[in-house]
Amino acid sequence: MSDSTLLTATEISGLIERRDVSALEVTDAALRRIALLEPLIHAWAWLDPDRARDQARRVDAGLAAGLDGPHLLRGVPVGVKDIFNTADMPTEMGSRIWAGFRPGNDARIVFNLRYDGAIIPGKTRTSEFAVHEPTDVRNPHQLTHAPGTSSAGSAAAVASGMVPLALGSQTAGSCIRPASYCGVFGFKPTFGTVPRTGVLKTADTLDTVAWFARSIDDVERLFEVVRVRGRNYPLVDANVVRRPLTEPIAIAVVRGPHWSDATPAAQRVLTDAADHLRASGRFAVDEIEIPEAAEIYDDHELIYCKALSYYFRGEQRNDRSKISGVLTGMLERGEVTTPEAYHRAVARQAELTRRLNEEFRYAAYLTLSASGEAPRGLQSPDLPDTCKIWTYLGMPALSIPAAAGPNGLPIGLQVVAPKYADYRLLDVGRAIVDALGVRAAIATPQEAGQKVSGHLA
Repeated sequence: MSDSTLLTATEISGLIERRDVSALEVTDAALRRIALLEPLIHAWAWLDPDRARDQARRVDAGLAAGLDGPHLLRGVPVGVKDIFNTADMPTEMGSRIWAGFRPGNDARIVFNLRYDGAIIPGKTRTSEFAVHEPTDVRNPHQLTHAPGTSSAGSAAAVASGMVPLALGSQTAGSCIRPASYCGVFGFKPTFGTVPRTGVLKTADTLDTVAWFARSIDDVERLFEVVRVRGRNYPLVDANVVRRPLTEPIAIAVVRGPHWSDATPAAQRVLTDAADHLRASGRFAVDEIEIPEAAEIYDDHELIYCKALSYYFRGEQRNDRSKISGVLTGMLERGEVTTPEAYHRAVARQAELTRRLNEEFRYAAYLTLSASGEAPRGLQSPDLPDTCKIWTYLGMPALSIPAAAGPNGLPIGLQVVAPKYADYRLLDVGRAIVDALGVRAAIATPQEAGQKVSGHLA
């Protein structure tokens, strides 16, 4: 068997189902890698190796007893961002206020993962309340660089080979951007296709469960395990279906209103990819703009800040000294926004979401996942990008590791599809990966922070 820490979740699952390797062996390998790299990367808020091994032993006992059924992630280690409730671990949400808090239950998505047989070794670090305050998580490719905010620990854990899958979330760009910075796949499904029960709430119309993976097949396996389905979800059941792609695959390049903020290297990644896809013969490539983008950015900020000021009014009133300056600023902006302005913005969001999804005339849009390589310095701010547009519109988005920039750090491409076209998005993503010949990078940082194993094609 190859080192399981270098394998995808799909490969690990196949080995376990064929009994070529035990879940305990896979878990032990993951825990050894975590022990090796965690002192450098700081990806985890909580680890429970003994409990993880107990989970793995139960999986192996079930396999030995001949228990069958559809298990797509049985025995696969999965990191859980520390905003998802866990019955057997703390859920601190990156906040000093909630240090040591134990909710006593599992988020619905965590329950689904456990039911399928996934192994959960611990909770990954998050920005304070999953907002924008930087963490001390380091980018595995260069330890002096940031991994992206909010879902930082999950992205770094997957990129460093600690786990093949990890849960994150996205309210602005908290999955797609860290996936780009860390050179892995990131997926934000259609808003409403994955349950948010037992997950930290910051903005009702924006919060979306998301995750990181080493391949698109891994992304889809986790989607199958956690997505809603059945008669209680008729809209999702009727629309989230796989339909064959027709070739040439029609895609539209979206540079976005902040194109001038993107680094020249990132701009070249997008334009070179579009040229390569056009030359491959499998794609018909146009270029479009989103005229409503400026309005979307303004409304996203208004909705986000107002929702935060509502949900965290207790923390702000009682524990203001334990709240970061970044979050305090957003709370203050939310406080001066009137309820009437908030409701107008939410109504515009609903109307633009309806109209721009209906007007989606391509198989997918292609844009940048981030405006450049991961910035140097853990406190460095992110450059503006297009992520907020697709989160606001509820559209599924996929970050693909595309190239290495001038500093040797990853730069990702973002593929976007209309609401409920999640399977189409994944299929278009596979076609782009095949055409560009790219794959996720697994990094092994040294103390100097520069030596990297794995690569971006």
